[in-house]
Amino acid sequence: MKKIILSGVVLSALLGSSAMADSFDCSIKLGLFGSETTAMSKTKIDITQAVVAAKKIVEGRAIGAKLEEENGCLVYRVKIIDSKGNKHKVYIDPVNSKMLESLLD
Repeated sequence: MKKIILSGVVLSALLGSSAMADSFDCSIKLGLFGSETTAMSKTKIDITQAVVAAKKIVEGRAIGAKLEEENGCLVYRVKIIDSKGNKHKVYIDPVNSKMLESLLD
């Protein structure tokens, strides 16, 4: 499968936020806490709120979501299928619900 990384410049212009391909400007960096459980306790939004935030970025049907480690950060990864059948992965910050990255599968 091909992955297309949408550039931070394009997303910034379209969405008013930035995306980073290899690192995130995230709120919860793993390794700064004694355990993953401690890091997870710092989240401010739940998975439902993450899905709502992701669907504001990519319109479509959410087919999966989970809290995970990505690029050293704790993030929500939301998978969405748009109206054309394209699959997207949208990474949401678990503290402020901002988009960190959006990928087209």
